[in-house]
Amino acid sequence: MLPTLEPQDFDLTIEQEFKLVLYSQQVKEIPPEKLRASLLEIVRQLMITKNILEALVRKGGE
Repeated sequence: MLPTLEPQDFDLTIEQEFKLVLYSQQVKEIPPEKLRASLLEIVRQLMITKNILEALVRKGGE
């Protein structure tokens, strides 16, 4: 059985919020072409992460 998640489980930590501010400042200096390539790579990695998590949940339920 999977644990129940609470709404606060989806909040960013203080450290993550700080890193997000730093990233937002750095992004302003990146050329648009590089940003598009980076965005596509991030989306690809998020899809892989989703696949891994779903596989772990499936295998955990066996």
